[in-house]
Amino acid sequence: MRRRSITVALGGVALLPLLALAGGYWTISHPRRVDLPLPEGSVALDVPEGRALLASAATADLDGLLASFQSQEKSSWCGVASSVVVLDARGDHLTQDAFFTPEATAVRSWWRVTLTGMPLDDLAGMLRAHGADVEVHHADDVDEAAFRAALRTNLATPGDWLVANYDRSALGESGGGHLSPLGGKPSAKR
Repeated sequence: MRRRSITVALGGVALLPLLALAGGYWTISHPRRVDLPLPEGSVALDVPEGRALLASAATADLDGLLASFQSQEKSSWCGVASSVVVLDARGDHLTQDAFFTPEATAVRSWWRVTLTGMPLDDLAGMLRAHGADVEVHHADDVDEAAFRAALRTNLATPGDWLVANYDRSALGESGGGHLSPLGGKPSAKR
């Protein structure tokens, strides 16, 4: 009788890491949507000023991005959602789960993306696995003026898209790195 209770107790202890992993996966797979306040100087799209700005921002690719927009399905899938949005805007139609083709998974596995997200270079590799022509530029390799010039060129050129990797805290948001497609109106300012 005593031996059985020890076995059960040891079995329960052995299940703790599995339960912790399952709980972590549940949290990642069911992100809480929290509407954060916009940083100072930003304008929401659901107010008259925001709608007016959006209406004046008819650029080469913005309509396609807006029509293709979808929220990330898992808290670590910002790169996946961004990729699916730009691939859909160019005419490919796939779901976030379908993004993980064998070729894309060879770059970074579903599990690795789900548990740890993805760096910019892996995002590029996964997009290439879907036939996209991708250029990667790191902030350390370009100054602000060159970055702004690249943004203006991208926003004025139909058939190309830009996905930015940035630190959310720079916008007053919680969290760390984030990937997002960019769209807007080219500006001569700055």
